[in-house]
Amino acid sequence: MTHSLFLSRRSIVALVVDASKYTEERHEYAVQRWLDAVGARLGGEVEVTVVGEAKASALEREEPEPAVPQVSVPPRATNASLQALLESGDMADIELKCGGASVSAHKLILSARSPVFAAMFGRGMAEAEASEVTLEGIEPAVLRSLVHFLYAEELDDSAMEHPRQLLAAADQYEVPRLVALCEEQLCEGIDEASAAARLVLAERHHAAQLKEACLDYIAAHSEAVMKSEGWQQLGTRRAAVASRR
Repeated sequence: MTHSLFLSRRSIVALVVDASKYTEERHEYAVQRWLDAVGARLGGEVEVTVVGEAKASALEREEPEPAVPQVSVPPRATNASLQALLESGDMADIELKCGGASVSAHKLILSARSPVFAAMFGRGMAEAEASEVTLEGIEPAVLRSLVHFLYAEELDDSAMEHPRQLLAAADQYEVPRLVALCEEQLCEGIDEASAAARLVLAERHHAAQLKEACLDYIAAHSEAVMKSEGWQQLGTRRAAVASRR
Protein backbone atom coordinates (compact mmCIF):
# COMPACT_ATOMS: atom_id res chain seq x y z
CA MET A 1 0.00 0.00 0.00
CA THR A 2 1.50 3.38 -0.95
CA HIS A 3 0.45 6.83 0.29
CA SER A 4 1.74 10.05 -1.33
CA LEU A 5 1.59 13.67 -0.19
CA PHE A 6 2.70 16.51 -2.57
CA LEU A 7 4.36 19.47 -0.94
CA SER A 8 5.78 22.68 -2.28
CA ARG A 9 9.32 21.39 -2.66
CA ARG A 10 10.21 18.85 -5.33
CA SER A 11 12.25 16.56 -3.13
CA ILE A 12 11.00 13.02 -2.67
CA VAL A 13 11.28 11.21 0.63
CA ALA A 14 10.62 7.46 0.81
CA LEU A 15 9.33 6.01 4.06
CA VAL A 16 8.68 2.32 4.77
CA VAL A 17 6.13 1.41 7.43
CA ASP A 18 5.87 -2.09 8.95
CA ALA A 19 2.13 -2.64 9.28
CA SER A 20 2.58 -5.82 11.31
CA LYS A 21 3.32 -3.69 14.35
CA TYR A 22 -0.15 -2.17 14.31
CA THR A 23 -3.73 -3.29 14.35
CA GLU A 24 -5.87 -2.75 11.28
CA GLU A 25 -7.67 0.24 12.74
CA ARG A 26 -4.39 1.88 13.85
CA HIS A 27 -2.01 1.54 10.89
CA GLU A 28 -3.92 3.94 8.57
CA TYR A 29 -4.00 6.51 11.33
CA ALA A 30 -0.26 6.06 11.97
CA VAL A 31 0.60 6.44 8.27
CA GLN A 32 -1.36 9.62 7.99
CA ARG A 33 0.39 11.11 11.01
CA TRP A 34 3.80 10.29 9.52
CA LEU A 35 2.80 11.88 6.24
CA ASP A 36 1.73 15.05 8.01
CA ALA A 37 4.79 15.18 10.23
CA VAL A 38 7.42 14.42 7.58
CA GLY A 39 5.75 16.58 5.00
CA ALA A 40 5.58 19.52 7.35
CA ARG A 41 9.30 19.26 8.16
CA LEU A 42 10.75 18.42 4.78
CA GLY A 43 8.34 19.55 2.18
CA GLY A 44 8.17 17.90 -1.23
CA GLU A 45 6.68 14.53 -1.98
CA VAL A 46 6.63 11.88 0.68
CA GLU A 47 6.09 8.34 -0.50
CA VAL A 48 5.14 5.80 2.16
CA THR A 49 5.29 2.04 1.47
CA VAL A 50 3.49 -0.23 3.91
CA VAL A 51 4.88 -3.75 4.27
CA GLY A 52 3.58 -6.74 6.20
CA GLU A 53 0.07 -7.57 7.28
CA ALA A 54 -1.69 -5.50 9.88
CA LYS A 55 -2.66 -7.25 13.06
CA ALA A 56 -6.29 -8.14 13.54
CA SER A 57 -8.14 -5.68 15.70
CA ALA A 58 -9.00 -6.59 19.24
CA LEU A 59 -12.65 -6.86 18.26
CA GLU A 60 -11.89 -9.23 15.38
CA ARG A 61 -9.41 -11.45 17.18
CA GLU A 62 -10.96 -14.76 18.15
CA GLU A 63 -9.93 -16.43 21.30
CA PRO A 64 -8.49 -19.89 20.55
CA GLU A 65 -10.57 -22.85 21.60
CA PRO A 66 -9.23 -24.36 24.80
CA ALA A 67 -7.46 -27.65 24.20
CA VAL A 68 -9.50 -30.70 25.12
CA PRO A 69 -7.60 -32.86 27.60
CA GLN A 70 -6.73 -36.25 26.16
CA VAL A 71 -7.81 -38.96 28.57
CA SER A 72 -6.71 -42.56 28.09
CA VAL A 73 -9.65 -44.87 28.82
CA PRO A 74 -8.85 -48.54 29.46
CA PRO A 75 -10.86 -51.08 27.43
CA ARG A 76 -13.88 -52.75 28.99
CA ALA A 77 -12.85 -55.54 31.29
CA THR A 78 -16.22 -57.04 32.24
CA ASN A 79 -15.92 -60.19 30.16
CA ALA A 80 -12.31 -60.76 31.17
CA SER A 81 -13.25 -60.30 34.82
CA LEU A 82 -16.13 -62.75 34.55
CA GLN A 83 -13.92 -65.27 32.79
CA ALA A 84 -11.37 -64.97 35.60
CA LEU A 85 -14.18 -65.49 38.11
CA LEU A 86 -15.30 -68.64 36.28
CA GLU A 87 -11.77 -70.02 36.15
CA SER A 88 -11.10 -69.32 39.81
CA GLY A 89 -14.40 -70.76 41.04
CA ASP A 90 -14.57 -68.04 43.72
CA MET A 91 -18.04 -67.56 45.18
CA ALA A 92 -19.51 -70.25 42.89
CA ASP A 93 -22.92 -71.33 44.15
CA ILE A 94 -23.93 -74.05 41.68
CA GLU A 95 -22.36 -77.19 40.23
CA LEU A 96 -23.60 -78.02 36.75
CA LYS A 97 -23.28 -81.78 36.27
CA CYS A 98 -23.45 -83.91 33.15
CA GLY A 99 -21.90 -87.18 32.02
CA GLY A 100 -19.85 -87.63 35.19
CA ALA A 101 -18.28 -84.15 34.91
CA SER A 102 -19.18 -80.87 36.58
CA VAL A 103 -18.63 -77.14 36.09
CA SER A 104 -18.68 -74.67 38.99
CA ALA A 105 -20.66 -71.53 38.15
CA HIS A 106 -22.71 -68.65 39.52
CA LYS A 107 -26.49 -68.70 39.29
CA LEU A 108 -26.72 -64.95 38.88
CA ILE A 109 -24.41 -64.83 35.87
CA LEU A 110 -25.99 -67.85 34.20
CA SER A 111 -29.42 -66.28 34.72
CA ALA A 112 -28.31 -62.94 33.28
CA ARG A 113 -27.01 -64.61 30.11
CA SER A 114 -29.68 -67.24 29.47
CA PRO A 115 -33.45 -66.96 29.98
CA VAL A 116 -33.57 -70.74 30.43
CA PHE A 117 -31.17 -70.59 33.37
CA ALA A 118 -33.08 -67.55 34.66
CA ALA A 119 -36.25 -69.63 34.77
CA MET A 120 -34.42 -72.61 36.27
CA PHE A 121 -32.99 -70.57 39.15
CA GLY A 122 -35.99 -68.32 39.58
CA ARG A 123 -37.94 -67.84 42.76
CA GLY A 124 -39.95 -70.88 43.79
CA MET A 125 -37.90 -73.33 41.73
CA ALA A 126 -36.15 -76.23 43.44
CA GLU A 127 -32.91 -75.43 41.60
CA ALA A 128 -32.89 -71.96 43.15
CA GLU A 129 -32.03 -73.51 46.52
CA ALA A 130 -29.91 -76.37 45.19
CA SER A 131 -26.11 -76.42 45.19
CA GLU A 132 -25.95 -78.71 42.15
CA VAL A 133 -28.09 -79.53 39.16
CA THR A 134 -27.81 -82.26 36.53
CA LEU A 135 -28.28 -81.20 32.93
CA GLU A 136 -29.57 -83.79 30.47
CA GLY A 137 -28.71 -84.08 26.79
CA ILE A 138 -25.40 -82.26 26.83
CA GLU A 139 -21.84 -83.56 26.81
CA PRO A 140 -19.18 -82.30 29.26
CA ALA A 141 -17.04 -80.60 26.59
CA VAL A 142 -20.09 -78.85 25.14
CA LEU A 143 -21.22 -77.74 28.61
CA ARG A 144 -17.80 -76.24 29.31
CA SER A 145 -17.87 -74.38 26.00
CA LEU A 146 -21.40 -73.14 26.68
CA VAL A 147 -20.61 -71.89 30.19
CA HIS A 148 -17.38 -70.30 29.00
CA PHE A 149 -19.33 -68.38 26.38
CA LEU A 150 -21.93 -67.24 28.91
CA TYR A 151 -19.17 -65.68 31.00
CA ALA A 152 -16.74 -64.41 28.35
CA GLU A 153 -19.00 -63.97 25.30
CA GLU A 154 -16.33 -65.59 23.18
CA LEU A 155 -15.61 -69.14 22.10
CA ASP A 156 -13.11 -71.23 23.97
CA ASP A 157 -10.36 -73.11 22.14
CA SER A 158 -12.35 -76.33 21.77
CA ALA A 159 -15.76 -74.85 20.93
CA MET A 160 -15.60 -75.48 17.19
CA GLU A 161 -14.55 -79.09 17.67
CA HIS A 162 -18.25 -79.84 18.23
CA PRO A 163 -20.25 -77.12 16.39
CA ARG A 164 -23.37 -79.26 15.88
CA GLN A 165 -23.69 -80.12 19.57
CA LEU A 166 -22.86 -76.58 20.62
CA LEU A 167 -25.52 -75.25 18.24
CA ALA A 168 -28.05 -77.55 19.91
CA ALA A 169 -27.01 -76.33 23.38
CA ALA A 170 -27.09 -72.68 22.30
CA ASP A 171 -30.62 -73.15 20.98
CA GLN A 172 -31.72 -75.07 24.07
CA TYR A 173 -30.48 -72.37 26.45
CA GLU A 174 -31.52 -69.52 24.14
CA VAL A 175 -28.17 -67.87 23.48
CA PRO A 176 -28.70 -66.29 20.03
CA ARG A 177 -25.18 -64.96 19.53
CA LEU A 178 -23.71 -68.40 20.14
CA VAL A 179 -26.26 -69.86 17.72
CA ALA A 180 -25.03 -67.42 15.06
CA LEU A 181 -21.36 -68.26 15.67
CA CYS A 182 -22.12 -71.97 15.28
CA GLU A 183 -24.06 -71.25 12.10
CA GLU A 184 -21.10 -69.33 10.74
CA GLN A 185 -18.84 -72.32 11.30
CA LEU A 186 -21.28 -74.82 9.83
CA CYS A 187 -21.94 -72.69 6.74
CA GLU A 188 -18.29 -72.96 5.73
CA GLY A 189 -18.21 -76.66 4.98
CA ILE A 190 -21.47 -77.34 3.17
CA ASP A 191 -21.09 -79.87 0.34
CA GLU A 192 -23.16 -82.51 -1.46
CA ALA A 193 -22.73 -85.03 1.34
CA SER A 194 -23.50 -82.71 4.26
CA ALA A 195 -26.08 -80.29 2.85
CA ALA A 196 -29.15 -82.38 3.74
CA ALA A 197 -27.97 -83.25 7.26
CA ARG A 198 -27.12 -79.63 8.02
CA LEU A 199 -30.45 -78.53 6.65
CA VAL A 200 -32.18 -80.86 9.13
CA LEU A 201 -29.93 -79.57 11.93
CA ALA A 202 -30.79 -75.98 11.05
CA GLU A 203 -34.52 -76.72 10.97
CA ARG A 204 -34.39 -78.52 14.33
CA HIS A 205 -32.46 -75.78 16.15
CA HIS A 206 -34.01 -72.64 14.66
CA ALA A 207 -30.82 -71.75 12.79
CA ALA A 208 -32.39 -69.64 10.06
CA GLN A 209 -29.13 -68.45 8.51
CA LEU A 210 -27.69 -71.95 8.28
CA LYS A 211 -30.94 -73.17 6.76
CA GLU A 212 -30.86 -70.45 4.13
CA ALA A 213 -27.26 -71.31 3.24
CA CYS A 214 -28.14 -75.00 2.90
CA LEU A 215 -31.14 -74.27 0.70
CA ASP A 216 -29.05 -72.00 -1.52
CA TYR A 217 -26.43 -74.74 -1.89
CA ILE A 218 -29.04 -77.40 -2.63
CA ALA A 219 -30.66 -75.17 -5.27
CA ALA A 220 -27.30 -74.66 -6.95
CA HIS A 221 -26.26 -78.34 -6.75
CA SER A 222 -29.64 -80.08 -6.72
CA GLU A 223 -28.73 -83.06 -8.88
CA ALA A 224 -25.69 -84.03 -6.78
CA VAL A 225 -27.40 -83.39 -3.42
CA MET A 226 -30.50 -85.41 -4.31
CA LYS A 227 -28.32 -88.43 -5.00
CA SER A 228 -26.69 -88.19 -1.57
CA GLU A 229 -27.45 -90.58 1.27
CA GLY A 230 -28.47 -87.70 3.52
CA TRP A 231 -31.10 -86.51 1.08
CA GLN A 232 -32.47 -90.01 0.65
CA GLN A 233 -32.79 -90.38 4.42
CA LEU A 234 -35.07 -87.38 4.59
CA GLY A 235 -37.81 -89.39 2.90
CA THR A 236 -41.18 -87.76 3.29
CA ARG A 237 -39.74 -84.90 5.34
CA ARG A 238 -38.01 -83.40 2.31
CA ALA A 239 -40.77 -80.95 1.38
CA ALA A 240 -41.25 -79.69 4.93
CA VAL A 241 -37.56 -79.29 5.68
CA ALA A 242 -36.73 -77.71 2.34
CA SER A 243 -39.46 -75.06 2.45
CA ARG A 244 -38.35 -71.44 2.86
CA ARG A 245 -40.42 -70.02 5.67
